Amino acid sequence: MLGLDAIGWPVAAALTAMAWVALVWVHRRAARESALDWAPAFLILAGEGAGDRGERLRAPWLLVARLAAVASLVALAWPAPRDAGGTLVLASGPVEPQRDWSAPILVVRAGARPSVHSLDDARDLAPVEAAPDWATALSMGRARAPQARLVIAARASRPSASLLGAAVSLDADGRVQLFADLSVDAGAVDVWVEDSSGGRTPLSPLNQAALTRTATARLPAGGAVVRTSSGEAWPLCVPAARPATVATPGFSSTWLRAFEAADRLTLTPSGDADLRMRRVAGWTAERSRWAPFAPRVTWFEVPSTPGPGVLAPLRDARSGDGVASVVTGFHVLPDGGEATWLAGGARVGDVVEGPEGRRVRLGFDPEGQ
Repeated sequence: MLGLDAIGWPVAAALTAMAWVALVWVHRRAARESALDWAPAFLILAGEGAGDRGERLRAPWLLVARLAAVASLVALAWPAPRDAGGTLVLASGPVEPQRDWSAPILVVRAGARPSVHSLDDARDLAPVEAAPDWATALSMGRARAPQARLVIAARASRPSASLLGAAVSLDADGRVQLFADLSVDAGAVDVWVEDSSGGRTPLSPLNQAALTRTATARLPAGGAVVRTSSGEAWPLCVPAARPATVATPGFSSTWLRAFEAADRLTLTPSGDADLRMRRVAGWTAERSRWAPFAPRVTWFEVPSTPGPGVLAPLRDARSGDGVASVVTGFHVLPDGGEATWLAGGARVGDVVEGPEGRRVRLGFDPEGQ
């Protein structure tokens, strides 16, 4: 810790000592017999003013008066201690109180946006990642404690993390694949994952460097946490491993054959499947947005009647590439969703997220193309 006020009196003493040395030198320059009777007489060349009395310039009482005056001026010019106003602490990390800090103690964290904390909270301050903003922190602290003694806390370094990140995915067989990346200085750290049921699955090194740990298991869907023997944790969300279901009512035979060829899809006559079909008379402009508690349902929406669109090539809206297909009798979709298909320059396919779940809107009926 560095208390700026603590160096005040040593500096004042040094200034006083240097002033005294200069005064003694000036005092001795005044000759007894040949100096004029005024203060800067020592600047006059030797021989000038000979015969004038100069004893008063060399009098001991004048030297003592001069030294006392300089000491008094230095003491008055130096700011007085402000311990009565408490202690203002500027910190860039966790703070431990010192015995010489007088109450009340105000702690200001010198981050990008300085914040004021009590001493109890300051023990758990997060270290400032970038360069501390001492000027703004000091201005904020002085506005609240103008008479407090200023202390700048030493920068606290954050311990290096051994767990850099973790990820989860599903393989083709519906098993959960886990990956955890460790830092170079992780050492012999054990890594495991705790799933929502309380189970514990260890992660083994992927290669000889052992900086990536992995595991493949069947875990329950929901929250999970990757933990290390050094006490670090990384939260994960394990996706559902069950195959998605397709409601056969509403889909034509062409649609169903395409679904059967895809992996991890199961056809079911139930109306509460994950993928469903419906025909609509038209669409209104709406913005795709996240909705809380939206059902995990994907609706495929096609027009109930053909549209006025003429023959046009079909293109992927994301890449702009053609797909060697043309569409006719299509409807132009209103803006709002993420475009997926274009017929010429018109939007004929998009995806909209909302309270009903995910909606795949098609401005044409693929069955009749």
